[in-house]
Amino acid sequence: MHNDGLIEGVIQTSFDVCVGCSGQIKGLIKARLVVISGVIEGHVACQRLEILPGGKLLGDLICRELIIEHGGKFIGQRHELTESGDVLSMTRILDEGQHKRLLEFAGLHESPTQPEPGMVFEHAVQVGR
Repeated sequence: MHNDGLIEGVIQTSFDVCVGCSGQIKGLIKARLVVISGVIEGHVACQRLEILPGGKLLGDLICRELIIEHGGKFIGQRHELTESGDVLSMTRILDEGQHKRLLEFAGLHESPTQPEPGMVFEHAVQVGR
């Protein structure tokens, strides 16, 4: 999906989402790949996120791979989704209710875990439950 206009709401797809230079999305996005040349304000859950020059993400992110090119901006908190389905985070900004809604939207579920030395596990999750 390519967007060069304004979208407010929820986008949930198993395909890619591309926000063009004049595009703006306000809301929740769940997709395989998200490429930003415009602006996203909200929460994003994806496998890979690319912020191109002039692109901005203002919000929280759950992803496996993050690429920010020179001139791209990310203002928010990233939760890394590992291959095993764990969500890693160094800080906790979201309140508990927001955090649970974000994990639920991403299709992830909490489960107890023991952190490995040197890593901070915010929550362990199982994908696709």
